Amino acid sequence: MQVEYTAAHSQPDGSERTSMQELGHNAINPLAEPCVKVFIHKTHIISMIYPFEGVKPRIHETAYVAKNATVVGNVEIGAHSSIWPGAVLRGDLSFITIGRYTSIQDNCVIHVEGSLSDPSTGSPAVIGNYCTIGHGALLHGCIIGERVLIGAHAAVFNNARIGDGSILGMGCVISDNKEIPSRRVVVGIPGRIVREVTEEEWTRSKAHAELYAELAEKYKKIL
Repeated sequence: MQVEYTAAHSQPDGSERTSMQELGHNAINPLAEPCVKVFIHKTHIISMIYPFEGVKPRIHETAYVAKNATVVGNVEIGAHSSIWPGAVLRGDLSFITIGRYTSIQDNCVIHVEGSLSDPSTGSPAVIGNYCTIGHGALLHGCIIGERVLIGAHAAVFNNARIGDGSILGMGCVISDNKEIPSRRVVVGIPGRIVREVTEEEWTRSKAHAELYAELAEKYKKIL
């Protein structure tokens, strides 16, 4: 069996064209040896950054937003921060602020709470500098301090506050209006404080944030 690699070229109307020359002899000779076609799509991914009711996201020129991340409305992203593939940030009922050197990793969801009739009464999502928001985390209308690590698939809900340097374990849930003091380690459902953050963990939180800023510079070239 033959395997042929064929380029499918995008057309202005969104369709794709493949020439007879590219298809090869099997396209015009049904008696020829069976052939598996592998299509290499030459397409351009368009950034999914949208205004909401006339308010556009404000993204620092040094920040990285993956082409397949979604950023909508009243969202501000600070210097050297990064929004990774599949993440969704919706600043519609209130605003979202991301500080400097903060990474919002793959498939995170950041949303806000509020009212269309009076946005000033909403609960914004505010995330400080040098934070790491792990894969698949959900932050909804909450306040996250500086140098915070949110573990993969953790969730923090409306008006909750996470103090500087704290660590939330994987899958941890922080319910509405709960406040976590600075430099605490929190795990479980519902989240409970199990110990204080060590000096090593405090130092590592900034180093890890800086690592993701460096990694984002490489991803700007490919996605």
